[in-house]
Amino acid sequence: MKVSLRYDTLKVFDEAVALLNGGTLSPEYSSGYFAKYPNNIPICIVTCLLLKLPKLFGIVSSNYMLYVQLVNVLLMDISFLFSFKLLCKIKNQKLGIMFLLLLLFNPLTYCIAPFYYTHTFSMVFSTGAIYFFVCCIQENNCLSKRLFYASLTGLLLSIGFKIRATVFIVAIALLLYLILNLKNFNKKSFIALTAFVGAVIVGFSSYYLVEQHYVKFNYNQTGYPATHWIMLGLQGTGGYNAADDAYTECFSTKAEKTKATEGVIIQRVKAMGLTGLLKLWRDKLEITWSDGTDDFIDNISMTADYSAKNDYISGSNNDILVSYCHIYYFMILFLMLISIIRAFMAKPEHYLYIVCLNLLGGILFHIFWEAGEVYSISFTCSIFVLAANGFDQCVTYLSSIKKTKFHSAIIASSTILTIFCIAYVGSKLTSISYTHYNYAMKQDLAEPDTTLPLLENTLFQTFKTSRSFNTIGVKVRNTLGTDNCSSYKFELLNSKDEILYVADIIGAWAFDKDYYRIEFDRIVSNDCEEFKIKITPNIVSDAHFLTFQSYDTGNYDIYQNGALYINDAKTNSDLTFIVLDKIEQPFWAN
Repeated sequence: MKVSLRYDTLKVFDEAVALLNGGTLSPEYSSGYFAKYPNNIPICIVTCLLLKLPKLFGIVSSNYMLYVQLVNVLLMDISFLFSFKLLCKIKNQKLGIMFLLLLLFNPLTYCIAPFYYTHTFSMVFSTGAIYFFVCCIQENNCLSKRLFYASLTGLLLSIGFKIRATVFIVAIALLLYLILNLKNFNKKSFIALTAFVGAVIVGFSSYYLVEQHYVKFNYNQTGYPATHWIMLGLQGTGGYNAADDAYTECFSTKAEKTKATEGVIIQRVKAMGLTGLLKLWRDKLEITWSDGTDDFIDNISMTADYSAKNDYISGSNNDILVSYCHIYYFMILFLMLISIIRAFMAKPEHYLYIVCLNLLGGILFHIFWEAGEVYSISFTCSIFVLAANGFDQCVTYLSSIKKTKFHSAIIASSTILTIFCIAYVGSKLTSISYTHYNYAMKQDLAEPDTTLPLLENTLFQTFKTSRSFNTIGVKVRNTLGTDNCSSYKFELLNSKDEILYVADIIGAWAFDKDYYRIEFDRIVSNDCEEFKIKITPNIVSDAHFLTFQSYDTGNYDIYQNGALYINDAKTNSDLTFIVLDKIEQPFWAN
């Protein structure tokens, strides 16, 4: 299933393509995205460097996105390898195999693989740093090897920190581990520490030399301060908030931004009080750590070629997959809890202390920082390392229990009950109908979208699909609500410009920042047929109109089979619209 990047990941990738073609990073790109969020400059530069390889071998640019997603899969696999080798080193290969088995049956191992961003990219640096740190500690014979491992740890932490700041939590975990085991510190440890510090300096210096080649503006004054994300974390459920973003952006200097956001932080803390803060922290913990889906549904929901696979993975038919994710993640949390309890009951020399401290640091960090489902991805390996250890503890305990007929009866009855439940649910899935929304197109990108007030021009949006559909939705802005007296003529045409359907878009019926949906009889596409949406003003004025939302296709058009035309003139934009088949049928239809 080929999926497209979106949101911040798409902005990073899109600007990396511009850098690849000889440009420098623009502070004006996408309304000053990198000027506001300089923390994403390193991943953008790294993406550009990675793209040099396919360009060198003449691979067509339309495959660049798939290429970086494959790189992402490779890096995730390497991070899993580091975790496997860590478990083999601190205990035995059996524990490492348990870790791999838990990953094998984890649906998110596959669902987040196309999600190329700092969350997944940084995993290899954090897991690699922990592994080489343990190698350094355990190496007592060869000083040169110990220095090599210490240097690798420093390099991974410094470069990883530039990619994603949460890698710094690993550094704190390593430092706390050393403090807890200060009695084991000796002359060789001091030499290794010197090599580590030297590698950190080399890592940071190397990055800044590369950055100077691609970045020609001073982001120290334009970038949002750390207090901006703390402010974000003190409203709603602690997630992204467009109003907070606009508030920080309205101040010109970083000092002004810092002072303003600090004022809001103090105000919100006072308004919530201790009880409100505790409730907010609980909500943030739930959203970040107890979801079990890591927001994969949203992050892999866009593609240029929808099929039944999309319906059952990220579409309206994904109930079974999502339920499995929740159940599996609950089991992982249970195993992880057992491991953490046993680890803290052991001596501080236990290497799993490092993994526990890293996870604890991540939990504390996102209590105070911005929260969200995707933020737990960076700690996937730590979670599964601890879960594997908990799994091993459970297996060991169960193996020690003397089996009786009572235990056999429980196992047999549990198996029969499970089979009965599966059969019952399966029968319901083939008999009870509900509404399916099977997408044929979904060109829905993050706000703010480019606005397109439609007063006199005619819009044409082309798209290609091989799926049947009976609903089209176009995203609009309507600030007047039901008082809006405007109307527009909507036409759907085929590749021969034959009119397939005509309807009116009534301004008073349109919800602000939502899709205005037009339903019609199902249209069956001939292979990958091209269709055209035509929108013409009917009754409009300077006061009464709709704004049809669109987005700039940028340096890399993720929907290359469609384009937006204004009065027959092609633009570098696309409408924000959806095309779907709304149908009533059982989950598994005959």
